[in-house]
Amino acid sequence: MLDMPLNFCEMSRLYTNHFDVIRADTPALLDRVYEIRYQVYCLENAFEDPAQSLGGREIDTDDDRAAHVLLIHRGSGEAAGTARVIFPDRRRPLPVERILDPGGQRLFGRLPTPTTGEVSRFAVSKAFRRRRGEDRHADVGESAPRALAEQRVMPFITFGLLRGIVGICLQSGLSHITAVMEPPLIRLLKRFDLDFQSVGGLVEYHGLRQPCVASLHDLIDHARDESSTLWSYAKDEVSRHIDHKPQSRFGPPSLTSRNLPRSRPCGAVHAR
Repeated sequence: MLDMPLNFCEMSRLYTNHFDVIRADTPALLDRVYEIRYQVYCLENAFEDPAQSLGGREIDTDDDRAAHVLLIHRGSGEAAGTARVIFPDRRRPLPVERILDPGGQRLFGRLPTPTTGEVSRFAVSKAFRRRRGEDRHADVGESAPRALAEQRVMPFITFGLLRGIVGICLQSGLSHITAVMEPPLIRLLKRFDLDFQSVGGLVEYHGLRQPCVASLHDLIDHARDESSTLWSYAKDEVSRHIDHKPQSRFGPPSLTSRNLPRSRPCGAVHAR
């Protein structure tokens, strides 16, 4: 069970005090993105072959059409995590399309291809979590109140990446986001009122994964209506990009996630 902060506003304030999320839009920042991905996808998990990642940097063929975010720990300046949004390209399918079963392909065909992107390479370093834990217990200079406050927001560490993803999607005019997730992560996202829908059945990709989709504006509407913890943190990011209305401005209602045929519930973003 997560140790929830006293209230949503307090959680948002604590999180902002300890973490910042930035767009990785320079060669130096992208280098930090690829370094974290190598740590998570090649060393901490055997998802990718380290021998194929030159210089300890994990880069693939979809990075040239993606926008990336970095989660920065304010106290140390250390990069704690990263994620990317892959944009649609008429010349190339999204990675998720390559692994869908026939039922999933039919459902995917109902989505608005020009405004559907994919969230992937969603990664928070276990090594970072471990170092912060060791720092707290070893008393390396942080005051006890500050260390305790940081400990309270650690269960919400992915919030910064989610906020950054939402910002990229809104700024780019995307209406739907897809991802390939582990079932535990989707359950976790649902606890924060982020409800993704299955697209086809489970697939084998570094273990069992579930292709999923959500209407971006449905996610925002639901999180806002529930006044969720995540909404209290991300609402400023949303308001920077849109004067949000209850009805999605992208595509007909039949293309929203709530109107996709229901299959089994999703899990967590392996964010391939």
